[in-house]
Amino acid sequence: MTPSQVNPTPKTRFQSDEANIKAHHDLLENPAFQKAEDFAVMSYNRSIALATATDTNPQVASMVAGWKLAGVQEFLAEFHSLAEKTVAVQPPGQKRTLDHSN
Repeated sequence: MTPSQVNPTPKTRFQSDEANIKAHHDLLENPAFQKAEDFAVMSYNRSIALATATDTNPQVASMVAGWKLAGVQEFLAEFHSLAEKTVAVQPPGQKRTLDHSN
């Protein structure tokens, strides 16, 4: 986190401590955590299916279930990438400049 950054994102705040990043990587590589995560998602999917099975409007229930499942996948993607730092890729042999007067 740079001193000039007044309002850092939660991801930036998390990444400001290298211990957080290492612990996050260790957690994601832990087979017990991976299994727990898989079973939690399966359990959530099951609860969605059971909750929408008795809905009187199956089209709406299907849409709701789909959005909930998409939300779970978005959360997991965000969680898994929490410690990943984005790096701007510079094409080889090109010098970056903001001078457009050429």
